[in-house]
Amino acid sequence: MPEIREILSASSLSPAARATALRIFDVLAAAEAKAHGTDIDLVHFHEVGAVDSIVDIVVIAVCLEDLRLDGVVVGSLTDGCGTIRCQHGIMAVPVPAVTNIALQHNLRLKISHIEGELVTPTGAAVAAAIRTSGRLPDEYRIIASGMGAGKREYSVPSFLRLLLLDTDAVKDDAGHENTTGRGDTAGMAGVAAKADTVARLETNIDDSNGEALGLVMEKLMAAGALDAWFTPIYMKKNRPAYMLGVICRPEDTGSMEGIIFRHTSSIGIRSQLFQRHIMERELQEIMVDGIAVQVKLCRYGDIEKCYPEYSSIRLLQERKGLDYLSAYELIRMSAMKQKNML
Repeated sequence: MPEIREILSASSLSPAARATALRIFDVLAAAEAKAHGTDIDLVHFHEVGAVDSIVDIVVIAVCLEDLRLDGVVVGSLTDGCGTIRCQHGIMAVPVPAVTNIALQHNLRLKISHIEGELVTPTGAAVAAAIRTSGRLPDEYRIIASGMGAGKREYSVPSFLRLLLLDTDAVKDDAGHENTTGRGDTAGMAGVAAKADTVARLETNIDDSNGEALGLVMEKLMAAGALDAWFTPIYMKKNRPAYMLGVICRPEDTGSMEGIIFRHTSSIGIRSQLFQRHIMERELQEIMVDGIAVQVKLCRYGDIEKCYPEYSSIRLLQERKGLDYLSAYELIRMSAMKQKNML
């Protein structure tokens, strides 16, 4: 594992793809370590070969980033039965590493009548590391599908099929596209808030100092977190601590977890996907007394809101010698007049 981490760290992979690959390897290494009764850093990926494992896992990580997925649904994994011969001799299917991954990550296994191994440790690790849900949405549109064939011969065809789904544009019974999956909202001129999926991460931290917590907040926001915060809490033995919360895009979960693990003392992170509804928004530049400032315009049906950007408020304060509230109102009123929002 230390060699694999070094190889991936020195690679030209993007931070997101590297974090996904490392997460898959961590799942695999933990399962193998438990099976061999050893430490993660002493695990050898001997069954498929370290190079093959790196290639397989890295390709998957890059592919997932290119697809820009909001989430990955993995239902039950169908394994075979009987035994398989490996470096350690003849072992029962599912093999110990697959069993450990299923146990540790709550994967559902379905045992078929087919003799042999249908779920490998690497495959189980990928499923465990990238899965965000175990259940398909009630409605969806299939955008694309892909199918890959295995090399081993079984009594049935050996294929893995992936479907790329879109849940944002679902048509009603009359064939009309309904982007929210619901009818129009009464009193909102038939305009619904934009819906998307975000991930929420949480971890409790009771032994990191304030400087470290401030640093991790900066790094999370710089890496693309949509929001991040600390909540004071009390933990076991009445220890004062903080709960770190992060809202991010589902595809950024791996990079956010990497930052938290690297820059805090956390050893576990809770994650959950949420559906959120947001107003349509755009950032525009306007002129206020000859000074270029930015405002965020938000709309929902006949509701319109205008929020001056903080940096623009500070700029106007310094240039005009105004207090914060006066600068805020001057920008907001100027924006509303210029955009005919009054």
